[in-house]
Amino acid sequence: MKILSEKIIRLTEVDSTNDYLLPNYKNFEEGTIVITDYQPGGKGLGHNHWESAKEKNLTLSVLLNPRSVYTSEQFNLNMAASLAIRKFISHYTDTPILVKWPNDIYAQNRKIAGILIKNLLYEDIIDTSIIGMGININQEHFYSQAPNPVSLKHLTGKNYNLKQMLELLLKDLDNYFQILYNRDFNQLNQEYYQYMYRLKEWHNYIIHGQKVHACIQGIDEFGQLSLTDEQGRLYVCDLKEIEFLLDS
Repeated sequence: MKILSEKIIRLTEVDSTNDYLLPNYKNFEEGTIVITDYQPGGKGLGHNHWESAKEKNLTLSVLLNPRSVYTSEQFNLNMAASLAIRKFISHYTDTPILVKWPNDIYAQNRKIAGILIKNLLYEDIIDTSIIGMGININQEHFYSQAPNPVSLKHLTGKNYNLKQMLELLLKDLDNYFQILYNRDFNQLNQEYYQYMYRLKEWHNYIIHGQKVHACIQGIDEFGQLSLTDEQGRLYVCDLKEIEFLLDS
């Protein structure tokens, strides 16, 4: 049984597909997809802005009701969405595509896709989830202050038909959401580790405001990032407590 519905709302322009769904989410059926040609107010994590040129990329949101997932397990939703997009991009390039914690997608140390998830909770379950995603496809020039964007066209030199690509993206998303709904969290966890950016590698980070040379060990049961430094000290970080530094 498919989770994503056949209902696709296509918009020429909207400030944010997530913001389009959020105010009236109760009026939309599960699996509703909102996709736009242009999203000037696209958001990233925190206060970051997601730059996307008109009619060049895939910018969309999907609405789920993952009520089989407890609030304490919500990072599995991040994993499912991230792995689906990683797999989707990998259909088109031999470049290794990796997942950067918590939910960015990287190619050659450069960001090719990002995900922003808004979960609405009811007691101890996830009642509704709005998953926004931006995937750089045909864009060649980036003008924002983002330090390391890349597109699929940069990797392959090809132009892509976005409408045709959408069908495959939704198929991959549906497959991973099925895994999530079936509560096969071990499969998600194993695959996330398989494709995790910088896992078991030494790099520089800003952790709790201090520069640290550290090695990512993995994620804990709550989705926090675990690292150790050269003295063996353990750091467990949420999103606001760590910054990845680019290698010089």
